[in-house]
Amino acid sequence: MLNFDELWELLITEDEGVEIEAKKGSEVGKTCWETISAFSNEPSLGGGYLILGIKSSEESDTNNYEIEGIADPDKIQRDLATQCRENFNITIRPQIETATKDGKIVIVAFIPEVQPSEKPVYITKRGLPQGAFRRIASTDQKCTERDIELLFLMICPKHLVLQKTGFTAEKHP
Repeated sequence: MLNFDELWELLITEDEGVEIEAKKGSEVGKTCWETISAFSNEPSLGGGYLILGIKSSEESDTNNYEIEGIADPDKIQRDLATQCRENFNITIRPQIETATKDGKIVIVAFIPEVQPSEKPVYITKRGLPQGAFRRIASTDQKCTERDIELLFLMICPKHLVLQKTGFTAEKHP
């Protein structure tokens, strides 16, 4: 697992990418859930880093990332761990650490890629395919029916995928 200083250097020199997402993180909300789903699902990625307490370049007056910090890091860590347990079809166990930089506390969460047999990871309230995401470059992309089928194909034959997903063979020859 990379430490915050290594991640910060990557963020300010290379920007967000397939393995790094930075958010203000004043609360753990829907955009965090989408990133967690994406990091968990993306084949061969191995997972990714969610950094909370960072003001994005679009939100910044200087057009650079800025460390904003987290006012209540204990609460955010609890919320993140709890929501990873409760808001998805399977339990996600992130590795969560805090770091201090310039007197401000940030949270670094490594979200592991799940085993193929556990995919797709989706936000339970949204269901499939609306609640499942993939990590494409620096974005969290909603899974298409084809993405869902590909994730299922990693673990079982096509006829079982069609049966499990409810997709029809006519739609997906």
